[in-house]
Amino acid sequence: MCYSIHEIYLVFSINFIRSNFTSHSKNSAMPKHNVFFNLPRRELGKTDVVFEVFSDLEKFGTITISKGALEWWPSNAKKPFRMNWTRFDRAIREHYGY
Repeated sequence: MCYSIHEIYLVFSINFIRSNFTSHSKNSAMPKHNVFFNLPRRELGKTDVVFEVFSDLEKFGTITISKGALEWWPSNAKKPFRMNWTRFDRAIREHYGY
């Protein structure tokens, strides 16, 4: 199976976000995660791309992607964790040593 660079970067990004906003002890079982998304079939305009993330069938949070930033909304949060694309790129590179 062949994946596009965008699919690889998305999986890479989701794993980065999960590793920075969650903590699991080495002895605990990793919960099953389901991610549902709705992608527009055009260049991203005024409509954001939204990924709903579920952990063991309970809503874990929402990732919102816009032209200007990425936001992580933990479930029941009033404010998101927000990173513009430059900051997000820097954080990924620093975290993974690129």
